[in-house]
Amino acid sequence: MIALIDWRVFIIVISVFIILFLITRIVSLASICAAAAFPVSTFLVTYFVDYHGDSSSVSLTYVLITTAIALLMAVILIVKHRTNITRILNGTEKKLAIHKK
Repeated sequence: MIALIDWRVFIIVISVFIILFLITRIVSLASICAAAAFPVSTFLVTYFVDYHGDSSSVSLTYVLITTAIALLMAVILIVKHRTNITRILNGTEKKLAIHKK
């Protein structure tokens, strides 16, 4: 869904997910961190590239509204992961393991 909204933000968010997944092997932790990176990267891209860019094609209101929507989406995703967060904090969240046959 993020790729359809803004490919630049998607590149940042998917990079966060992949890096954290490769380091920790915990999908839920990578998902939560990618969700947290979504509103931050949305703000950075829309403010510094779109608002302050060469063409200055968007208004500050657009920057604030898109960031607020991204924040709302991130909060919903993180709230949905609350049981995973509890397991991560307890150290009981399972890591994804690839077994060779």
